Order: sequence, then structure tokens, then C-alpha cells
Amino acid sequence: MEKQINIKGLDCAGCATELEEALEKIEAVKSVSVSFVGQKIYLECENEEVIEKVKDVANHFEEVQVIEDSPKNETVLKIKNLHCAGCAKELQSDIEKIE
Repeated sequence: MEKQINIKGLDCAGCATELEEALEKIEAVKSVSVSFVGQKIYLECENEEVIEKVKDVANHFEEVQVIEDSPKNETVLKIKNLHCAGCAKELQSDIEKIE
């Protein structure tokens, strides 16, 4: 079973690596990848119970929060050539200033 979990509050690529390592320790997780820039967890596991364990670990990792479902009026933009955490943080700051 493959699952993409949306998160928020992941501050840096180093934290993404630490979270990924914590999630890899969960039994029945076949593979996991955490994207700092995308604020997502990509997961391959055996069943829904494992997904709930992954969400629980993520919710208890620093300031990370799992976002259950995106609102239907949310717009998702794909961005190319964003290569570092500093640029991502600057872009996020600029977007948050938009009314």
C-alpha cells in the first residue's frame, strides 16, 4: 500500500532526515521518504494500521503536524528549481504576506 501524508512544521532538511529515520524503525514500513520542501511523507507499508503509527510518530516529532485532508478550495502549485531550504523559507515568507 502506498500513501502520501501531508505535513506542516518541518523546519529543515536535517529534521526531514531525522523524521525519516524514526519512521523507518516502525515495523511493516517497507519504504519511507520525507520531503522538507514538499512537506510530505511518502510511504509504502502493509496496512492502514501502519499508516496510523506513522502519523502518530510524525505528530510527536518536534513541531510537525499531519494535515489530514486538504480543503477542496486549496490550490497546489508545483515549483521547479527550488534547491535549498533557505530559498524555500524565503518563498514561504513572501507567500504568507499575500492577503
